[in-house]
Amino acid sequence: MIARILATKRQEVESLKRGACGQRRKPVIPLTCNNPVNIIAELKRRSPSAGFIAEVDNERIRAYSRYGSAISVVTDSTYFGGSLQFLAEVAEMTDLPVLCKDFIIDPVQIDFAHAAGADLVLLIARILSAEQLKALYAHARDGGPGQDHRAGCAHSRCQRQGPRYAGSRPRHRGSAAQPAGCACEGRGKRHKIETGHRAPGMRQRFSYR
Repeated sequence: MIARILATKRQEVESLKRGACGQRRKPVIPLTCNNPVNIIAELKRRSPSAGFIAEVDNERIRAYSRYGSAISVVTDSTYFGGSLQFLAEVAEMTDLPVLCKDFIIDPVQIDFAHAAGADLVLLIARILSAEQLKALYAHARDGGPGQDHRAGCAHSRCQRQGPRYAGSRPRHRGSAAQPAGCACEGRGKRHKIETGHRAPGMRQRFSYR
């Protein structure tokens, strides 16, 4: 499944490179974890493994904004039913930082996510070489000329890059399924973070430091 998704992403990257990402409409909002339990609430309509999960309405976004520390928006359209337009709509409705959750393999994806309103991006070390991970993290952290600072949210193998937040979670080998159970580390104090929405009966628990 991952191979199919990445093949689709390479096609999407070529399409993005032929377009223009436009200008960001709001300042970057940093992720802070100041509560005993911090929630990164995920908006995802479907997945290859679970199928249809749930529709996303304004009431759900408002609830996430009230109780969450950040909102994660899955933007892949082909396999997960998301889009950058969906992320932009969420960013306009919330004062929380918005995480772009996608299979990012090229800086142009970060540029488009940033312009759409993402405050953080997810980098998955499993699908990236060490060189790609370093370059993408630097691009997310520093941005291009005239762009705001953006934080990189990365998988555990990238610890040597000094990411602001790094985490690992078990997956079924070769699939996009995500079993419950996670361990994450970041800079600062120890925190607990939970993420959702997942398929029924599935929950992930993060431990941040």
